[in-house]
Amino acid sequence: MRHLCAWTLTLFVFSFTGKVNAQTYAWSNSSSKSAYLGIHSDQVSEEKAALLSFNNAYGSYITKVLKNTVAEKAGLLPFDYIYGVDNFRTNEGRSLTDILNKYEAGDKGTIHFIRKGKAQSVEVAFGSRSETGRDQSSESAFLGVSPHQDEQANKLGVKVLIVDGSTAEEMGLKDGDLIMAINNNTLVDWQDLTASVSNISPGQKVEVEYQRDGKNLKAEQAIKGRDTNKMDELEGIAEIAPLARVTQDRGFLGIHSDNVSKEKARRLGFDNAYGSYVSHVIEGSAAEKAGLQTFDYIFGINDLRTNEEQDLTSLLRRFKAGEEVTIHYYRKGQLSAQKVVLGERATNISSTRNECEEAFFGISQSHQSLGEEGVRVNIISKSSAEAMEMKDGDVILSINDHKMVDWEDITMAINTLKVGDKITVTYQRDGKTNTATQAIKSYCDTPREGDWEWNWDGQSWSRSESDDTPNTERVNVDEVSVALQDLPEDEAQSIKQRYGLEMPSKNTLSVNDLLLTPNSNLGMFHLRFNLPNSGDTNIRVFNGVGRLIYQYDLGGFSGPFEDDIDISQNGPGSYYLEIRQNDQRLSKKIMLQSK
Repeated sequence: MRHLCAWTLTLFVFSFTGKVNAQTYAWSNSSSKSAYLGIHSDQVSEEKAALLSFNNAYGSYITKVLKNTVAEKAGLLPFDYIYGVDNFRTNEGRSLTDILNKYEAGDKGTIHFIRKGKAQSVEVAFGSRSETGRDQSSESAFLGVSPHQDEQANKLGVKVLIVDGSTAEEMGLKDGDLIMAINNNTLVDWQDLTASVSNISPGQKVEVEYQRDGKNLKAEQAIKGRDTNKMDELEGIAEIAPLARVTQDRGFLGIHSDNVSKEKARRLGFDNAYGSYVSHVIEGSAAEKAGLQTFDYIFGINDLRTNEEQDLTSLLRRFKAGEEVTIHYYRKGQLSAQKVVLGERATNISSTRNECEEAFFGISQSHQSLGEEGVRVNIISKSSAEAMEMKDGDVILSINDHKMVDWEDITMAINTLKVGDKITVTYQRDGKTNTATQAIKSYCDTPREGDWEWNWDGQSWSRSESDDTPNTERVNVDEVSVALQDLPEDEAQSIKQRYGLEMPSKNTLSVNDLLLTPNSNLGMFHLRFNLPNSGDTNIRVFNGVGRLIYQYDLGGFSGPFEDDIDISQNGPGSYYLEIRQNDQRLSKKIMLQSK
């Protein structure tokens, strides 16, 4: 399946936040010395842990055991719940990954886990990732169920709809059945159903325990494989990619959004910390037609509300294109509701702006005092910010009446503006509150004499004689070579200090089959990879001066991804790729060099 670019844009300062409901990968990094267990796993919510009788809610729930790994040799299985190694136990501040970071390949350790309600232990000798061959996946099994609109969180069992002609239909399952277990594995949510099916091969027996009209029933049958000729018809079926694939008739709102931390929700006055903070409204979408705006905080649809188990994406899965729904949200601290007729997912919703079309305010990150309200900034010479007489160390409280809590808010506020728009900033200096208004200039209208160089006193920016200004001359993709490299630690620190861009050099996200290749037909570069686990996922590419040139927010996602990225417009040089899923990240340096 091909995924089209959602939108592209350019700006100056960035920071990212995300709701922490992280998936855990049982390996620490790519070093040959790092302890490697060989599993994919998820964290569980406190509610799910209680349902499954796990006393420790901070362990790792195995969703897949990789072939020829330590985990497989030790007899670990999907749905085992690991909560400790030796005398170390997982807790709120220490995940399984953190514990494994204490070990190296060759070390021995005792894994403590729960299997079907019983605590067990097994001794292992950790391997290394380099010693483990690639996990070859065979044809995938396909049960044939999809989410039921009455699906409820925090309860045992998963309510389903049945796909015509599927294994589930042949077993006698019907719409509205509540699947309690597959092959004796208890199900709480769609992640569990997906994990169960993904560990079965076509032709193997699948045993399904389910409830109908209060009666406990059971069915068993050999499971079919996926018919690849019918994949277009089956998009959106849970066990293909339960949190990612979207049917053409599924309701599409048309926003990009971010989760917020509980602390940020409190500071903004939101009593529901699991909503979606709108960062961009797609032109021509249902959201735009209904008047939704950047900084709206959506927490409900009709009578449904977001919570720890279901985000806005989960709620939207229940509705089809053409349905009228009521969106509940906060706007500038006030509760609001708006009727929206959901549309269809757009096939091409990308846009590009060059340096002279990009609004550029001219601020950089400054040292933030603990607990300080607002966002403390430094000012770039001859910028819009300097023109409104702002100074280094000023603390921005609001932009155009939107409260600023962190750098992500700054980014959102600038993104909404076009060159020439008025920007009104309320800020504090020496305990006094000031307000100033200025027409915002473009990047290319901000005079500069070479690179912006960070002064190590942490107070200001200055200019050096080197020229890091982005190249805007388009290149022929056939005349350049492209390479993906690990991001050196010193370079990661440099781009953080120069541009306020957080790109850690240590990768924590498991990404398979990552490739970036020239696409001569489109004059672009083809990005593809596969994510073995699911979670809130987004992709960003920055040019050599930390400016965002590509972004794709996928929402809940797992499985294969492909898209064509237009980075040829920025010329040869260094670029930076970030793939983020929940709080796990992968950062790569892209080298584009003339042949």
